Amino acid sequence: MNTLPFQLVLSAVEPLGESSSFLEDGLDKQVLNDAIRIAWKNGLYYAFLKRYLDSGHRLPPHEHSRWEAQYHGIVGLQASLDALADTSQSVGIEFLVIKNIQTIEHVPRDLDIFVRDSDRGAFLERLRSEGFEFVYNDGSEISLARPGSMRVDVYSRIHYLGRDFLDEAYLFRSRAATRLHQREVPGLEPEAAFLLNSAHAMFGHGAVTLLDFLDFRSLQARATTPHRFRGRAASFDWAGVYDLWSQRLAELQAGVLGQRIPVAFPHHLESRFVLDAISRLDGHVLGLRERAALRLSLLWDRLLFAAESSGVEEALRSSAVARSLANSAGHRIRFMRGDRKSTLRALKRVREET
Repeated sequence: MNTLPFQLVLSAVEPLGESSSFLEDGLDKQVLNDAIRIAWKNGLYYAFLKRYLDSGHRLPPHEHSRWEAQYHGIVGLQASLDALADTSQSVGIEFLVIKNIQTIEHVPRDLDIFVRDSDRGAFLERLRSEGFEFVYNDGSEISLARPGSMRVDVYSRIHYLGRDFLDEAYLFRSRAATRLHQREVPGLEPEAAFLLNSAHAMFGHGAVTLLDFLDFRSLQARATTPHRFRGRAASFDWAGVYDLWSQRLAELQAGVLGQRIPVAFPHHLESRFVLDAISRLDGHVLGLRERAALRLSLLWDRLLFAAESSGVEEALRSSAVARSLANSAGHRIRFMRGDRKSTLRALKRVREET
């Protein structure tokens, strides 16, 4: 196996990367294309190619349209952040940007924010006056979009498998300013960001991209009290899950950064790991509906992984109908297994108000 493409991507985004191959003029085209493919699948496309171009290289001709789309994505992200800031100021309601990568420049597919449950109705109403319309609006997913802006997903709970992993009081106590493509945004301190992203990786997304992994590592390094992470998880009754998760991250770090092994990324969490994590949740017993939905969800994750590996995913993304059907199926499964971004009570109130 040629490990150079993986090492190129890693050296491009690691501050202390030692690979000199990244700057070589005679870099093999196939190696470069393989590196670009790895970067694209792992959320590192923008960071990798920006470093490549800053090093004096020319953009490969076949990447022009995709690279241009990255800049359109940044413009859309900035437009959404400006609209959110205006909305927050006009109605006097705080929001937090969550699930974002704080340590590596990238272009996300959507923007995730957290708003207090009691404030969400007024916030959404004002956001809709800015031209945003609902894409989804149920207990599993609240998403809004408008032309020229990045889609905004709105959370009022960090809720998976019928339980809250963090609460709004803790999240807003953990508020910290951060920068995202020339915009200062209200984000989270490293501890809260690490815990929230961990819960989402295990029970929401079921996978870890190389971008996610590097950010987890950086969040741990930036935290002033990383030894308190487990205690905080324990306060929300998932210390055992935290232990299992920390062990998995340590294994990945040993392989990727210790032995420099090209671990397959995105790293998909196997069903056995997820079920083991669930078994370690304090006082948690899955009902029959949740068990059935969980099995279906794990099967869905495996199907998505197979689509990514076979190249079918690109065809799905190019078809609006196929993409819509896949998204609808995915968020319906999440709803069935007990995942919530909001409370149904609050959602009903939003619908009545809008």
